[in-house]
Amino acid sequence: MEAKTVFKRYELKYLMDEDQASAVLDVVRKRMMLDRYGRSTIRNVYLDTPDFLLARRSIDRPLYKEKLRIRAYGEPSQEDEVFVEMKKKFDSVVYKRRLRMPLREAEGWFRGECEAPRSQIGEEIDFMRVRYPDIRPAMFLSYDREAYCAGSCSDLRITIDSRILARTEALSLSSPIGGRPVLPEGYTLMEIKTMYGYPGWLTGLLNSQRLYKSRFTKYGNAYKEIVLGKVPEEFLTIPGCGCAEATEGCRCPGRPPRYWPSCWWRPSAEGSSPAPRQACSIHLPRTTPRPWSRTSPSRRTRKRGTRPPRHPGTRRLPKARPD
Repeated sequence: MEAKTVFKRYELKYLMDEDQASAVLDVVRKRMMLDRYGRSTIRNVYLDTPDFLLARRSIDRPLYKEKLRIRAYGEPSQEDEVFVEMKKKFDSVVYKRRLRMPLREAEGWFRGECEAPRSQIGEEIDFMRVRYPDIRPAMFLSYDREAYCAGSCSDLRITIDSRILARTEALSLSSPIGGRPVLPEGYTLMEIKTMYGYPGWLTGLLNSQRLYKSRFTKYGNAYKEIVLGKVPEEFLTIPGCGCAEATEGCRCPGRPPRYWPSCWWRPSAEGSSPAPRQACSIHLPRTTPRPWSRTSPSRRTRKRGTRPPRHPGTRRLPKARPD
């Protein structure tokens, strides 16, 4: 079976703890089947400029962004085939194109030792290489993946990644796996990939496990942790990541219960309701609406038929009178 080379779809990511991952896998294994790669260890070498321009654009969440990588399933030799992939995202839709070639030719291509493959996808990837003339291998990223598909009647695909490791040295796909963990201990990453809507059973599964869409990106978060030395925003409310006081059972107003930080939780007397306490420096109360709020407070409290007040510096223009 020939590997697919062109993709167009939405890719939504969800961070799961051990209990959530176990519950999700129980349902997914009954509803879907392993795809052609099944359970595998994926190795990636991301190409970037010396100042990590592509990584910085990725974490800024622009309308358009792009990445370039070389991917292998398992440990390849110089003659084994790998994928050279160009991944673009525009207006939340992911467009991926890839070529299959021996590892020796792929590495020689980006070192400028050989010409680009004569194909439409090869010319597009080579144009990106020319657009960033100083692009070179920048990061090695590997993970264990379980990949499931819904069969020929649907384009739905679900992947579950664990043991995500990244490093900025030994940037060869044939080198041993190792590096810094990108996910907190006990957490896995689920990606739902489809161009169409979720089936009913999947929506019910996400609701029952209180799983919410995350902006997590493997390459972007690895760049934050390894190069910038920062804790990604997605981890600040996970116990032990960013908040020194974070423990299990903590609560935070306005967020899903699984991600409540302890700085908003103060145990009260037995039998009485809990009371919030002073927030820590990381989880200070916001004065602006949170990004997961569907409507701002002003819209929720506004009475029907009324208009919001105009800015003091504006004035209403007089209506034009007929001659």
